[in-house]
Amino acid sequence: MEIRAAIINLPGAPERLFCLAVLSAIIRSVSNADPRHIFPGYSKRMRLLDKNGISRPQPLELFSTAAQKRIESLKCYHELPKTECRVVLGDARRLNRLLIEPVHLIVTNPPYISSIRYLETMKLEMSWLGMLSSQSDYLALDRQVVGSERYYKSEYSRLLQTGREQVDRLTSALHAAGHLKMSYTVARFFLDLEESIKGMSAVLCAGGHLVVKISDSRVRGHDVPTSRFFSEIAACFGLFELASFPDKIGGRSLLTRRNCRRYYSHVDLDVHPHPHSSQGKGTTPVHEALISCY
Repeated sequence: MEIRAAIINLPGAPERLFCLAVLSAIIRSVSNADPRHIFPGYSKRMRLLDKNGISRPQPLELFSTAAQKRIESLKCYHELPKTECRVVLGDARRLNRLLIEPVHLIVTNPPYISSIRYLETMKLEMSWLGMLSSQSDYLALDRQVVGSERYYKSEYSRLLQTGREQVDRLTSALHAAGHLKMSYTVARFFLDLEESIKGMSAVLCAGGHLVVKISDSRVRGHDVPTSRFFSEIAACFGLFELASFPDKIGGRSLLTRRNCRRYYSHVDLDVHPHPHSSQGKGTTPVHEALISCY
């Protein structure tokens, strides 16, 4: 608390934000939350350490080491050619409203469906950063996350249609099997993904590159070919797959078990105006692009 109070009182905004980021990086190591667990919580292991009187890392020492490490990492930027860098915060589903100028590179890794509760993994750090002040803040923000499962019964009791035949066939099967919430979750995920793809197509310039890392999932016993659905939706907005590179994960040293297949792919694509430009489902000009992975 003393470290955070000192940071908050720093006069310079850049210095204050840097120190808050450092604090968020060490907070698990100096709290009751088990740093070995992806979800913050006072585990049996941590209780045993306390019972046996095993000391924890000293916050000030850990903060100093973490800050120095990041300062050293930042020094390399002074050696780079001078260029303008602008950070834009916003919703990926509103990308075309956030950016005015076209971009040359988009790198994206869409979230897994029904696999990781992303906000829960970060709620401790976000609380110390002042981004969450109550449980109601947490619940409200969690509902906005792409891939969220935090829906009301009044929402998921009805069958949600996306207008995509293959996606709707899958969500209908989940709904018919009694998995109403998961049916709605999958449909909502692909509707949100469609909005993001539409925005990417709108802001990507000719000659630019798009890199996508994505994985298929399995939901309630049903395979979800996320990568194929991604490509099919993208084609409706003028982005066509040129190549796909599967990459099998050799190790499983992940913080949490992913509800997905054992393949990723990393795609790098050139985007060029299509010689016969037309309109897809949206209002975006057609491009040729290398776009998908699985």
